[in-house]
Amino acid sequence: MSARGWRGLLVPGLFVLAFLAVIAPIVAALLIAHHQSFAAERQRAQSLATDVVGRADVARWQMTSALRELEALPAHEPCSNDGIRRMASTVLEYEQLQGAGYIKDDYLLCTAGGPVTPPFPMGKVQFRTILGYGARPVAKLPFAPDVGLISISAPSGYTFFLHPKLTLDLQLANEREAIGIIAISPHALYNQRGPVDVQLLGPFFKSGQTTFVIRDRLVSVQRSKSGDYAGFAMLPMDEVDAGIGRYLLFLLPIGLTCGAILILLLRIFVRSENSFVTIAKRALKSNEFYLRYQPVVELATGRWVGAEALVRWHHAAGEELRPDIFIPYLEEAGLITSLTDRVFELLAADVGGNLAGRNDFYVTVNLASEDLRGDRLARLLCTSFRDRGDRTRTDRRGRRAPGAAGGA
Repeated sequence: MSARGWRGLLVPGLFVLAFLAVIAPIVAALLIAHHQSFAAERQRAQSLATDVVGRADVARWQMTSALRELEALPAHEPCSNDGIRRMASTVLEYEQLQGAGYIKDDYLLCTAGGPVTPPFPMGKVQFRTILGYGARPVAKLPFAPDVGLISISAPSGYTFFLHPKLTLDLQLANEREAIGIIAISPHALYNQRGPVDVQLLGPFFKSGQTTFVIRDRLVSVQRSKSGDYAGFAMLPMDEVDAGIGRYLLFLLPIGLTCGAILILLLRIFVRSENSFVTIAKRALKSNEFYLRYQPVVELATGRWVGAEALVRWHHAAGEELRPDIFIPYLEEAGLITSLTDRVFELLAADVGGNLAGRNDFYVTVNLASEDLRGDRLARLLCTSFRDRGDRTRTDRRGRRAPGAAGGA
């Protein structure tokens, strides 16, 4: 693509960049705010699930220890005086256990408080774990019919009762959030707090995903390292949207500031692209300067004895610029010697070897004072007219166009 064509695309390109400079920081602020808000909610969900499974691990350890004591030798009948004393002792020793008892054929025969007469029907277990423990997530005792407890029955019949609030006594932001404990192998629910739909845990059960979004819920599941269960937390996704607003209060001013800086940089760039120095450098590279030749006439004979090379500038926009306009600016910008170099290149191309052997004809070129310093002029002549055999004469012009290169 030519330089002129490239410059033709510059203006619309700058408009696009200016638009992006305004929009991009705002979009970036929105994306970052969403990412940060989602990351914060995801971290909170993971933390809640970790706390839940941690409390479940404590309860499991206490039940395992208590069961070991109840089944220790010498063995006692579970509902004998010694067996009941052992159950009472374990309940006092382990704070997670709200009670202990013995169930046979789905009937509660005794508890740590004594025999149950007549035996109380507990109903079928809701599910069993991979180790054979039976779980009743909502079990009720005859002496506390209004309190729903979690009962876990060992294969031996010894049963422990846990209050559901102990493992889920965590601070939630609102009533739409939910936490709970699940049995992994049977895909069943031990305990819950808040609105829970077990189907929302499908990605965990099917593919083992631990943090995911499903049906406008952010779900995190943390497996236990010691048992076949996991803790989970479910948070509504609109809390992520609410968090975006909080982050935008901080990020949006930064984005707008970055946008303002980008616009300022674009303005500086545009001004530099449209500065005289930049335009002149571009003109020197893109052949916008050319020569016209003014005849030098011998008055006595009317014969042309030479010509004066005059530089002209045909601007890319189509405008002809006069030397008295651009020469002073080139001198001020330090580009006058570059213009002289270009004049000699053009002159050498135009004249070629036509002056060889023509002692009766010459071409004059106006030089700037910078061109006469040191051996610059000699080197310039040698470089431009080497092997051409041209006769060259240099004239220092007067004050009509001070320092003018290429004439006026």
